[in-house]
Amino acid sequence: MLFQLIVLLAVLQVIAAGVSAPTSKSVSASLKDTAVDGLGGLNLKVAFPFKVDDYIVGVRHTFSNALSTPEAVFAKKSFDVADGTATVDAEFAPGSNVLSVAAKWVSNKLRVTLGAEGNSQDKLKSVEISSSESIQGSKVCSTVGYDLQSKKISGKAAITKDDTTVKVSYDTESQDPVVEVLHKIDDSNSLNPSVSLKDFSVRYGFIHKWDGGAIDASVYPGDKVSVEWADESKSGVWKTTANVPISDVRGSRVSVSRDWKY
Repeated sequence: MLFQLIVLLAVLQVIAAGVSAPTSKSVSASLKDTAVDGLGGLNLKVAFPFKVDDYIVGVRHTFSNALSTPEAVFAKKSFDVADGTATVDAEFAPGSNVLSVAAKWVSNKLRVTLGAEGNSQDKLKSVEISSSESIQGSKVCSTVGYDLQSKKISGKAAITKDDTTVKVSYDTESQDPVVEVLHKIDDSNSLNPSVSLKDFSVRYGFIHKWDGGAIDASVYPGDKVSVEWADESKSGVWKTTANVPISDVRGSRVSVSRDWKY
């Protein structure tokens, strides 16, 4: 485990050395689902976005394929339209020759968000609509989405009152209603348990925040422990996620990412 972390930190430091207080560009690097026992799962992805006028363009590359073509070329643009803000994200994958586009429109006046995703291969893939409003001192948010490929309908609703939020989510594929509660104990600590109404499996969650960082820990009884640690600095954010099986810690997997902000 120590050796893998040393390798990761060395790679990220080399990348960071070439980035001095980025003002016109940002760089991100992530090590996804790396097996703790060995480097066989090494999957370091690096993204280089650049700001050109009102556009953000860049490339994403996998570290293990340094001599191959980029994994993706992407562009992002936001603009005002119809009393709201629209954002378009486009990404082209040279390997598969597929162009993917995600569009989102947010109306602060109507308190509605519309989103859609598609690509040149499957055409329109999914659509989603969400809304939020205040009812008798409570904030009510709801989201409904439809996946055209799997024909799956998903939805979630959340009600927030004072320091407590209750969320219910459901989709027609799993047919498993899940109830989640987020209760703020104080400015630093929150409880975040959830329960499945299908098989009554429970997840125990705890969130601890401090100035510049947070730890989100979850325990799935009889299955695993999951911990996500975010540490923010002036130039970006470190994020580390660990999933540790309760029955065999050798199956643990770690993901690490680093974002250098504008």
